[in-house]
Amino acid sequence: MTGQTTPDSKDAILDAAQDLIAQHGYAGFSIRDLARGSGLAKGTIYHHFQDKRDIYRSVMVRDLSQLSARVQEAIADADADDPVVWLRAFVAAFLQQAEERRSHIRALVRELSAMEDGMLQIARQVREQVGGQVAAVIEEGIALGRFRAVPPQVAVMSLIGAMNTYVAWQLVVEDSPVDAQAADALIDFFLYGLMKEENSDG
Repeated sequence: MTGQTTPDSKDAILDAAQDLIAQHGYAGFSIRDLARGSGLAKGTIYHHFQDKRDIYRSVMVRDLSQLSARVQEAIADADADDPVVWLRAFVAAFLQQAEERRSHIRALVRELSAMEDGMLQIARQVREQVGGQVAAVIEEGIALGRFRAVPPQVAVMSLIGAMNTYVAWQLVVEDSPVDAQAADALIDFFLYGLMKEENSDG
């Protein structure tokens, strides 16, 4: 095990910690486990981080930021002039990232209720970054006359709440894959609701 500190050693520590948190949760891993998993000495770990809480906070900050960045990258090619196309791309990208990062998201969902205020604040910041873009697209759709004049923040909470509930149900309750085909069902339900138009029955 090496005590050498390199530019990559911090990421190695966070990678190992992320895997341990995904497997055992915050309470289930130790600095000794982390040293073993990263291949680095305890001294190197403490060079980068004050304590276990600091490591946990850094893992969650990095994971939430990476998830947000990857979703934004995935929707970058969506037609920005068509809010419906953008929203479809957003939901599809969100569910794809959820499936690819299922073990880390399961850990985050399990730990969320026990998060301290500082960690919850970080989660809120990421939510606002993503939600702010969704709100802007909904506002654009209202301005274009494609959407009804609803409060954008209510619409954002409805869409993201539905996606988060679906992901949490699949990953934590059912231990099942996040089905990419659910993206169309989620966005269609969000856009058109449950009621059929009166003239569609005949």
